Amino acid sequence: MTLTLLRSPKTIPEQIADTCGVMIVDGSFAAGQRMVEQQVAEQFGVSRGPVREAFRILQKRRLIDITPRRGAHVLPISLASISDLFNVRMALACLAVRTLGERDREEAALEKIRVRIETLAQIAANEESTHLTFGLGMTRAVHAISQASGNDLVVQLMREMNEQTLWTTIWRKPLDYATPAARERRATQMRTVWDAILTGETLTAESRLRILLEESRDGALARLAATRRFEVG
Repeated sequence: MTLTLLRSPKTIPEQIADTCGVMIVDGSFAAGQRMVEQQVAEQFGVSRGPVREAFRILQKRRLIDITPRRGAHVLPISLASISDLFNVRMALACLAVRTLGERDREEAALEKIRVRIETLAQIAANEESTHLTFGLGMTRAVHAISQASGNDLVVQLMREMNEQTLWTTIWRKPLDYATPAARERRATQMRTVWDAILTGETLTAESRLRILLEESRDGALARLAATRRFEVG
């Protein structure tokens, strides 16, 4: 099977890593399976160099393990580990909202949140939007909240989770944002979070965000469980 790379702002290794990552999550590459550079290079029609870099990205995301003389092997994924990832991000996002309510708020930072929330609503209302564009919009909205909080550690940890876990990989599948109705609901919920932030109702904003993220987690896990058999634990 030959896989096609698209025109994208991402590098070729990043595109290969994204595609292979989705194949690992959906079970096309099984836990323990060896991934051979030459075979993957032939599938994508590239040299082994970009594949080698893609493997390093996958290793950073904890999707494969690379050992000398043994090569790259797919690591097991469990629903519990994915749930943990959701829960940690939820805790960080809620902490950002709480911190935002406790500290002096900069108007420029609040304006950035407003713009992100408005953009999210526009994406949800666009019939041609996809789960990918909405997922990116949601990530940017939550990131704007974390930045506005002034909590540099939260911002750093959330960025590292994007780069060094399978978080961005799992959202390349439809999951919680699969339908227009689901995207509209999440956009509306984010609007209510913003309304509470704007009026200084910190506990309400945190509670609304937690409910949104819990629902999103449960919906995503249910869809993942329906697509493949995961490791236990």
